[in-house]
Amino acid sequence: MTSGNAAETPVKNSLSSKILVGTEKGVFENGKLHTERAPKTIYSFEEDETNPNAVYAATDKGAFLSADGGLNWYEFNDLEKTLEGAKVYQIKSSKSQNKLFISVFKNREGAVYETRGAKNFFTLQKIFDAANSAVYSLGLLKNELILGLGDGRLISYNLNTKELSHLASLGSPVISIFIDDRIYAATKTKGIFVSSGDRFANITQNSVKEIVLDNQKSIYIASMNQILKSSNLGRNWQTLPTISPPGSRITAIETDRRGRLFYAAGKKIYQSLDKGKKWKVVLETKNNLTSLFITKNDRIIAAAG
Repeated sequence: MTSGNAAETPVKNSLSSKILVGTEKGVFENGKLHTERAPKTIYSFEEDETNPNAVYAATDKGAFLSADGGLNWYEFNDLEKTLEGAKVYQIKSSKSQNKLFISVFKNREGAVYETRGAKNFFTLQKIFDAANSAVYSLGLLKNELILGLGDGRLISYNLNTKELSHLASLGSPVISIFIDDRIYAATKTKGIFVSSGDRFANITQNSVKEIVLDNQKSIYIASMNQILKSSNLGRNWQTLPTISPPGSRITAIETDRRGRLFYAAGKKIYQSLDKGKKWKVVLETKNNLTSLFITKNDRIIAAAG
């Protein structure tokens, strides 16, 4: 859908790197991968809760770490090199536990590991595994780690008791989890489910790529070539206007602490300052964009394929 109310501004850069980093001045720079095993796909990013300059990338060639906010990236591995050559779908940082949780798929087994020891000199302890099913998404809710599996299961891991419990079977791969005081689970074909006590209610059956909540708890979802918004916890949905070419697949959506909304479609990143009413292009790349991440200091990090 297009809108004549779209704000037009010059594109800041045209870049060709695998990772692109937006500075505080609104200019994007190429991130540099210092490796001979460059990934083809970057699945997600995560900021270290104890070090705002440290950002992790989960990729089809293991994990990578940037210590300078995304500009330079190096392979990130444990002492036994468990992550080497593995698909790493997501990394979650816990400030209270002072450790990382890492979702890995290797040798047809999905597993979640937690780090032991210093983050630059560490071992991995397996806390969950599942034959033939990847753990696509992770979320932290108080003292629980929430796991979203490719077979549709939601699993809880208690960080204190180390016990696993089954939360729900959603009937479709869980591709994205968002948590505030409730669990929002986006599935590949069954839409979004939200926790309500011990049950999970389906709040939309639209195909979902990603889900985010803004600072006023409005829900935004990237759904094929649309952005949908709900201001009442999923009871009603509206389709927002966009300025990407008709039919362009929206691959990522993000929001920051200031309430700015971003989405990626094709080779461009779009920004809205008014909750999705009007948009402008802030970046055009030479490759299609696959994911977006915004740090706590509002730095934008994007992956291109």
